[in-house]
Parts: sequence; C-alpha cells; structure tokens
Amino acid sequence: MNEKVEIEITESHYAKSHKNGVLHTGVTYWGRKYGGSSPCDNDEEVRSSIEHAEEVIKEEGDIPIVNWGKVKPIPTKNNLVRWCK
Repeated sequence: MNEKVEIEITESHYAKSHKNGVLHTGVTYWGRKYGGSSPCDNDEEVRSSIEHAEEVIKEEGDIPIVNWGKVKPIPTKNNLVRWCK
C-alpha cells in the first residue's frame, strides 16, 4: 500500500503474424501482487487503458505514476489541465 506504481507507455510492433507487424502503443503496469498490459491501436484506447490502470492501482491503495518514456504524451483526463494552459 502507498507504493508508487509506474504505468509505462511504450511503442512496439505486433508480431508479423498478427496485424502484419504494425506499430502499437503499449500500456503496462505492475504492482506488488497485480498488474496488466494492453496493446493500443489509437489514442482513445491509450487513454482508456491509462485510466483503467490508474483505477486499479488506486483501488489497491497505491499511487499511479505515468511514464511516457520516449512516447509523445497525449492528453488524458488527469493531465488535460496541463495541455490547456
């Protein structure tokens, strides 16, 4: 509880045998006893996956931290204020 849990946003490619190897954005998080990962094909799927990850992390009593790494951030419900300034 009260641990920082990173939500990592990465870009990768599907396998050539799946969706012909096109680029996707991955949303991954791992807490002490829980975690999840979602391949996302568009910004709306990324937003939804981040929001879901944040909900799960908060339900476990932990603190979600979004790490965009080398991926250009997109506006989400929780960071929209910064984008509107």
